[in-house]
Amino acid sequence: MFAEFKQTFGKSYSVAEEAARFATFTKNVELINKHNAEFAQGVHTYDLGINQFADMSREEWAAAYLRPMNTTRPRNEVSLPEVNAGAVDWRDHNAVTPIKNQAQCGSCWSFSSTGSIEGAHAIATGNLVSLSEQQLVDCSVPQGNHGCEGGLMDYAFTYTIANGGLTTEANYPYTATGPNTCETAKAADHAVSIASYADVPQNNEAQLIAAVTKQPVSVAIEADQSQFQFYKSGVFKDACGTQLDHGVLAVGYGTTGGQDYWIVKNSWGTSWGQSGYILMAQHVGATGICGINMMSSYPEASKVSVQVSANPTHYGDPKPDGCLSDELSVQVQGLAGDFCSPYCSTSKPCPSDLPAGTTATAECVLETAGSSQPTNCALICSPQGGNDQCPANSTCKPISGIGVCTYDD
Repeated sequence: MFAEFKQTFGKSYSVAEEAARFATFTKNVELINKHNAEFAQGVHTYDLGINQFADMSREEWAAAYLRPMNTTRPRNEVSLPEVNAGAVDWRDHNAVTPIKNQAQCGSCWSFSSTGSIEGAHAIATGNLVSLSEQQLVDCSVPQGNHGCEGGLMDYAFTYTIANGGLTTEANYPYTATGPNTCETAKAADHAVSIASYADVPQNNEAQLIAAVTKQPVSVAIEADQSQFQFYKSGVFKDACGTQLDHGVLAVGYGTTGGQDYWIVKNSWGTSWGQSGYILMAQHVGATGICGINMMSSYPEASKVSVQVSANPTHYGDPKPDGCLSDELSVQVQGLAGDFCSPYCSTSKPCPSDLPAGTTATAECVLETAGSSQPTNCALICSPQGGNDQCPANSTCKPISGIGVCTYDD
């Protein structure tokens, strides 16, 4: 069996390593066989199988493929009208690219991000384009991502907006290394763009169902259990924790044998799971199976984005008028009030269309959690200059020797 495994997955070892790999393989096969015997007796709703990870211990595998995810960053939550279509599968609507493989690099977040952007663009335009994970790995470091050492889907969306879009997989191929030096010429060749992104309200399964009914959604889960390592088929329903360490893509949902489930696209190649997918049970507590309800988000494709805000310019009041599609509702830590903050970067200046009568200066000065460079704009004022520098109904709040215009609740 070990010889067949090595041939199937192209494995080769040094003489010194062979015995250790065989011992690990044997232990994993015992775990798989025990689980599957229980599955045959009806104890489990899913079975396990030998895959490319069968010569790796759980700890070794997790260290190669998984990374802790920051769950404390600011959120841009948007509530949707609750809807449940009973069954949705975006693979049937040309909105999901073929299974990809992150290899031994903790870049799952980039595959989750490209997946949801690919889906949003396909739904908006009818054109499914495979996008570059390597561009995100190399170029979104200023937004807070760390290449093979982990990242967040929201940071990838923030970069994509600031950069004006993403290029194709073919133009900027994946190398499973990095972050490397950003290839700016390739990154400037935009194939797809997004206008904004939204976070699904936390621990709210009905809202996640509504979001997935609308489009594929980036989700985070805890995936560090042996049962997940060797998942083969069926509806995964097991204790797996809520310490989020893996970004994947919810592409639909359905029901089998009375059990509702999520259809989740992974980035470990087609030899894992159901040809690269896993079905994960719904209705498993507030946080969801493996924490799937805790941190999900999705982008809005530029073509279908509409300006729903009543604010005629940038830097308006989020309440009650809402923000423009290229803005985030922001509250600066330590300051009362909030404001609509446009995205910015070293190559994307702050918009200059200020509310009438405003003399404060728009500057790219705000850093979201985990960022090493500014990602958002604010109206900077002088605390000694009075409130007439700021837009109507906002005031100049002092912080660190400067002032920021915010709207009070």
